[in-house]
Amino acid sequence: MIDHQQIYGSGALIFSLPENIFDLFRQSEFGTALIVADQYLEDCKREDGPMHPETLDAMNSLGALLSRVDDHDGAKQMFLKALAGRTKTLGPEHPETLATLGNLGHELKRLGDFQGALRCHRQVLESRERSLPKNHIGIIAGMVDVGSAYNDIDDLGKAEESLSSALATALKELPPGNREITAASLGLAGTLAASGRPESALPILDRAEENLARSQNPDCLETVKVHVARGNALAACGDPAGARDALREALKAASTYFGPKDPRTLGAQMGLGIALGKTGEFAEAMGLLEDAADGFKRALGSRNPHTAVAEGHLENIGSMFFLRMKMIKKILEPGRDAGDVVKDLKKADVPELQIKRILGSLWLDPLQGGPGAPDTSATETPVNLCIDVPRSALRAGPKSPAVQAAKTLFECKERELGPGHEDTLKAQVALGNALLSERRFVSAEKAYGRARVAAEKSLGPLSPAALGSGLCLRIARFLKADSQRKRACFGVQPEPAKPWSGSSLPPTARIPQRGGDGLSCRD
Repeated sequence: MIDHQQIYGSGALIFSLPENIFDLFRQSEFGTALIVADQYLEDCKREDGPMHPETLDAMNSLGALLSRVDDHDGAKQMFLKALAGRTKTLGPEHPETLATLGNLGHELKRLGDFQGALRCHRQVLESRERSLPKNHIGIIAGMVDVGSAYNDIDDLGKAEESLSSALATALKELPPGNREITAASLGLAGTLAASGRPESALPILDRAEENLARSQNPDCLETVKVHVARGNALAACGDPAGARDALREALKAASTYFGPKDPRTLGAQMGLGIALGKTGEFAEAMGLLEDAADGFKRALGSRNPHTAVAEGHLENIGSMFFLRMKMIKKILEPGRDAGDVVKDLKKADVPELQIKRILGSLWLDPLQGGPGAPDTSATETPVNLCIDVPRSALRAGPKSPAVQAAKTLFECKERELGPGHEDTLKAQVALGNALLSERRFVSAEKAYGRARVAAEKSLGPLSPAALGSGLCLRIARFLKADSQRKRACFGVQPEPAKPWSGSSLPPTARIPQRGGDGLSCRD
């Protein structure tokens, strides 16, 4: 029996491959899966011939797998070969030939050839209109693809016309829960948001979510897409908190359906990290983006565009954090009235959640350490990270006395109270702060990392100590990478990390500063 959704539905399709290949993909063993799929294709060619339907199915399927791992050039070439074979053996208007042509259109879109994608999708729709009734699912899917292609070339009028017609026909002709209703809803919502009407997109996304709930076999990726689209629409409507919550649902769904290592899950994780950065929740944002970048690197390679995008957003969020902290540092002066502090923070557009954390937690910015840090006796000061480090040692400048004092205090606390005690952890973070003030990034990373491990073990992964030391660890990594990048730009090789008792790295003044506000153009 023909699966009409596979033959006529929108989106890249996988027709037939051995189950073990799908198992490898579900386990995120992408490289092994592609090797097995390629070998399967070669076996089909050898046993059945290059033009046999099973061989062409395997070729089309391998193209879809290559698309999944972002090898879009390889996928394009595979779809071109499958299209040539199916056109020759089945004819240019055969449903499977047109399905491969649609797959090629999706790859051209991913490669940035939007006009080529539009030509492919229009050819598919015109061919189907000659042989299928107007209410056929293939016509509806073709209209969705054409509308999305018009959206890509910024012809929003034609995009809205095509997608509105597709959605109206789908709601009238298809049973509730059909995937094409969701696809048309998503396409139309995206067009409305792109045309400056995100508030009009929200009820359409409600309908898409309702349709998914009524589906007996909901498409997992479509569920994630609906949550992502809602998050983008809410962000455009000026509701960053709502956008964050929607993207959190997207990540939850992707993790459940695809697993934590799948690129689709990592993409949802990156989106949530960006949204959290906009709400000022930098600790979680930097953690998610760092994990997403590492996940993309492991799954797809260090040169993959997704890896570069995740690393770029991590750099952006890190820069935003430092700019925000420098501004907050000016506001949080010792002895100031708490009410005035809150007013100034609000004037500076610091999110409410971050204000509460600033006033209620000592686990904040390690950049507050160094010469001229607040007096440890000023307990009313909200920011005081160099806890119990003698001020005289800090005033000595970026030399070893501050580090030695912090190290001595930490060792004393660890000996008296144990490695998991809160006071020990604070002293260990203070040690990391002192190391960071001397630009000894590797040693600071180790101090923060040990503090995080000890805090997670003794106080729990969601304790302020664990979250705060984790944030400090990411900041140290960010500063180290930023320093290495600056040195590379000016032809200076990074120096090795100094031991505990060694001299400090060269001060910032010896490293040429980049212009502007430090933010990259990636967004």
